[in-house]
Amino acid sequence: MHAKITTQVNTNSKISFMKALENCKELLDYAIGELRNSVDKFSNLEVAKMDDIVDDLKVWLSAAVTYQETCLDGFQNTSGDAAASMTKALNSSSMLTSNTLAIVDQMSTVLTSFQLPSLSRRLLAENEVSDRREFPEWFHHERRRLLALSPQEMKPDATVAQDGSGNYKTISEAIAAAPEKSNKTSSGT
Repeated sequence: MHAKITTQVNTNSKISFMKALENCKELLDYAIGELRNSVDKFSNLEVAKMDDIVDDLKVWLSAAVTYQETCLDGFQNTSGDAAASMTKALNSSSMLTSNTLAIVDQMSTVLTSFQLPSLSRRLLAENEVSDRREFPEWFHHERRRLLALSPQEMKPDATVAQDGSGNYKTISEAIAAAPEKSNKTSSGT
């Protein structure tokens, strides 16, 4: 009886590890994409235009950290040397990405403190406010439009529900069905 339970535990642990590994591969592919976006944007950086790209860099790096941490979470219920090795590697990777995010954030703060004309923060004048929700002019119109929608006006591109009431039963299915690269920011309206 004890051997049967041990075998079942080992099988369940192996299945959990394989699922975590599969999800991790997908999540790390997304993280790599976000890191590539950051490197591409940063490699063409002009200091005078730093303000224009810092927010994008922060979003991409934050997304990469989130993907890495979500991948790491998948190994919490697994055991063995392989799980420990994955956890160690993922911790290092997440830490490096987090450090990069902190550097970008600090660099932005330092450059802003120099008060260069294009880098210094601007005060919003009354004439810079637009749309019914009063977003500043420099806020991209697609993001303004999306944020101006009420919850009733928003339509999700995908819904995940284990009970089958959504488009997908798992997050992995929804991610697999999503386009590989998309700049879409709309709510489906």
